[in-house]
Amino acid sequence: MAHRARKKRYQSEGNPFPPITLTGHVHLKYEDEYTGEPQKRGDIRFYLHDDATNKERTQGDYYTLGHAGYLKAEVFDGKKWCLVVMDDLFPDKIHHFTKKEQPAATYLVCEEAMKPFQGRQLERIYREHYALIPLDEVD
Repeated sequence: MAHRARKKRYQSEGNPFPPITLTGHVHLKYEDEYTGEPQKRGDIRFYLHDDATNKERTQGDYYTLGHAGYLKAEVFDGKKWCLVVMDDLFPDKIHHFTKKEQPAATYLVCEEAMKPFQGRQLERIYREHYALIPLDEVD
């Protein structure tokens, strides 16, 4: 019986990506991009995701009624925008809107709800997705 080479097992070396501290600056994609103000590591940017995105509705149309959906969020990691796990930020689903609500109004609610998160940290969990580090796990 031939000797089989053992498979090399890899051990995780921890998360090589440093946590991102939220700055408290909140932006709306396509609306706030032309202010000339550079984005900073830890800025949050919301954008539209609804049942009409990329169909008959243009991206960034935050003022039209008639489509249900939600806002997604991204955090700036210093080089690019990365997705944020929304359930950590808004377990009550305030980022969702109905066909009778303007996405812009939902953004204003989310913008206000983000204020207590200033100074909190996000950690990279998978495929460039970031999640809020629970307060009991912060160093």
